[in-house]
Amino acid sequence: MRPVPAVRDHATVIFTAAIVLLIVLSSWWLVFFSRAIANENDMMRRNLADASHLHALRLRVARKVPPPGVFLTDGRFEVISEAAPGPDIAVIRAPWTLQPRRATLRALDAHYSGRRRMLLGEGVLLTGLLLSVVAMLYRLVRAERRFSDEMEQFLSRVTHEMKTPLAGIKAVLQVVEGGRVPAAQVPMLASKALREVEREHQLIQNLLLAQRMRQPGALLVRESVDMGQLLRDVVAHRRDLPGGADVSFSLDVQGTVAILGDPAALRSIVDNLVDNAVKYGGRTVSMTVDSDKKSGFFRINDDGMGFAPDLAEAIFTPFQRTNHAARGRQGTGLGLHISRTLATRMDGHVTASSRGEGLGARFEVALPLAVPTASD
Repeated sequence: MRPVPAVRDHATVIFTAAIVLLIVLSSWWLVFFSRAIANENDMMRRNLADASHLHALRLRVARKVPPPGVFLTDGRFEVISEAAPGPDIAVIRAPWTLQPRRATLRALDAHYSGRRRMLLGEGVLLTGLLLSVVAMLYRLVRAERRFSDEMEQFLSRVTHEMKTPLAGIKAVLQVVEGGRVPAAQVPMLASKALREVEREHQLIQNLLLAQRMRQPGALLVRESVDMGQLLRDVVAHRRDLPGGADVSFSLDVQGTVAILGDPAALRSIVDNLVDNAVKYGGRTVSMTVDSDKKSGFFRINDDGMGFAPDLAEAIFTPFQRTNHAARGRQGTGLGLHISRTLATRMDGHVTASSRGEGLGARFEVALPLAVPTASD
């Protein structure tokens, strides 16, 4: 894939700066409001102290000694006295103080502690949400750029893939039309033109299928398909194609295996897998068909280029091919993706394996049987 470091670096810097700024602002917001709550708590304590001093002053002016305990006039305060109240002047002058009750102070502290916890929770939640939004935007920007790059390469590759066969067909027709070719060479040129037509047909078929699979309402028919007969037809067709004699096909069908699926989709899967084997150097392509109690299997083995074992999943990514496979090879990178998508739509799956580059590849397709065995 062609990199675009400038755009991606700019996006990374912008979003990193946004995250840092968001964290700084959130921290400042939490500290500011936490201090505001603490200041309000201190102010309420000072108000209580002032109120207690005012009550005490009024009592002292009136030369009254309140009884110890909860201050009856205002339950927020309590009287602390060293002598019991009495009518004599000594008792009146006995030392006593009026101060906020411990229960009042605890309730005040609990109230503001709850507000601080609520503030912290709301701040963390809001910061998390904002960070999530920033992260999602970052991922969307990167995904949009990656999709744009992939589509640019895909369109370039498809344009080249469609132009090359047409150029070959046009050249053949021009030579034949001009009468500048001996009659003995006409079959050879016609064979070459037919090979290019087949290549163009396969490309258009894959493009149409890719577009169809993108539609959520796309449905595949379900009917019984003889997998062995389908593969026999594919092998016969391949052998009849120009250049088909260059590839050795072998087919081993173990019994009758009836697959439940769409005949056109199954044919497309087989064509894509066989075309992939031939395209990437396979000169010996062997196919087997068998089944178990629930599923039917067909496997395609080739002696072509193969791939690194850790790329067994990456090769199914649309519009992309491994660098080793792409060198000097034609294709859009859609065939394997379409094959897996079609198999999945039919409740099956496609897997790939290889021992390494230059050691060939193996593709296995599993699909449900049309009629499960009686022992199931």
